[in-house]
Amino acid sequence: MKDWMKMALLCRRWLGQVALGARSMHAHRLSDNMALLTAYPSVFDSPADMEEIPVGLPMALTDFVPLQRLIASYARLHLRWMEQRATRHYREAKRQVVHYPMPQAATLFLWSQNDPVTSCRAILDLGAAFEASGRQVFYKCWADSQHVRHLLQHPGDYHSEVAEFLRRLGHLRYPDRFPDHQPAARAAIRQ
Repeated sequence: MKDWMKMALLCRRWLGQVALGARSMHAHRLSDNMALLTAYPSVFDSPADMEEIPVGLPMALTDFVPLQRLIASYARLHLRWMEQRATRHYREAKRQVVHYPMPQAATLFLWSQNDPVTSCRAILDLGAAFEASGRQVFYKCWADSQHVRHLLQHPGDYHSEVAEFLRRLGHLRYPDRFPDHQPAARAAIRQ
């Protein structure tokens, strides 16, 4: 995957986290009208915490160590320089998602153990915070998948996990769009 494509995927994920945080805060402000809001399930594919960006981003982009150091330095500098324009919004979005969760919204976390950008500990901590607030949380961790490449490397497992997650919650509108590619994946879900 080209470097600019990886950066576009990371930016898209950050925007999604900011939007989810804003929605959570809006729902908290309207807590009297909470019954009017519908919370849909959330699927987080390789979610990265903001503190992990300078550590994992360089390893995701290149294997050349001097360039990794340069990218890490730039990422730290960028987060510091852009505090007023962007970084504070990322921090606020994270705070809102953790502190103002929508209890009826279930969450599925998908990640890999060898992912340089995503930390298993951070995902499990966020999942524990969601569970403490009353959310249903589901997890799927692969041993050998690259960052944000689970759908390409494990299509059967990925489709089965997402379809079963939506099926459990009653949100699977088009089951034919989630074919069960692997019988082993179906058997693992039923256990």
